[in-house]
Amino acid sequence: MGYNQRKNQFCAMQSGLSVAEYRDQHQSLIQDWLNEQAPGLAAVLMPVYQQTGEPGARLAMGLNLEGVDLQALNAPDYRGEVLSRGMSLSVNDQSLTLKPEQLERLWVLMQEPVVLESQVNTQESEASELAGMPRVMPGVASAPVAPAVAAEPLEYRRTDPLDLENYIGHPVRFYTSFGKRVEGILVSVKDGNARVAERVQHGTAQYPVELETLQATEVFR
Repeated sequence: MGYNQRKNQFCAMQSGLSVAEYRDQHQSLIQDWLNEQAPGLAAVLMPVYQQTGEPGARLAMGLNLEGVDLQALNAPDYRGEVLSRGMSLSVNDQSLTLKPEQLERLWVLMQEPVVLESQVNTQESEASELAGMPRVMPGVASAPVAPAVAAEPLEYRRTDPLDLENYIGHPVRFYTSFGKRVEGILVSVKDGNARVAERVQHGTAQYPVELETLQATEVFR
């Protein structure tokens, strides 16, 4: 239903990145987390992550509980048996086979919320150095300590029209060769046209703009 595309566009916009940059960084984060938390699952689940992140992807998970003693599911040995016998995964209608120990680890990971936490140092002498460190996922090695660098403020930046498809959902400003200024939210880029949603008196209206007529393109990023 277009969820992946909208999620990637929204998260990229909030991060001040292009969609391609956001997906690349998120994939690296997931890869590092899996390597730390479940090395045996990384090789299996990363291709799944990549496939399910594509538009139109289908992920199905099922668990057959026929004949299962629900009161005994907390026992790891019994739970592993239930999972290996009754759990099914498929990506784009292709079945994914996991070993019992992999299913057990996946079950545990699914119940552990991923919480972002700040790096903490109780020594006052180092507090100022740690103030600018990024937040990290539990168990993932921190980035080397480096001098804090102020993030660049978001602003309208000149952007190549060929790169506009990476900024769907971002505010844009276009200047045409006819002297017209178009400002709004970039809705789509297709067949040499960019569609922009502009705010009008009673809501919004969408306008197609031919990329060939643009003298300048700016994206808020």
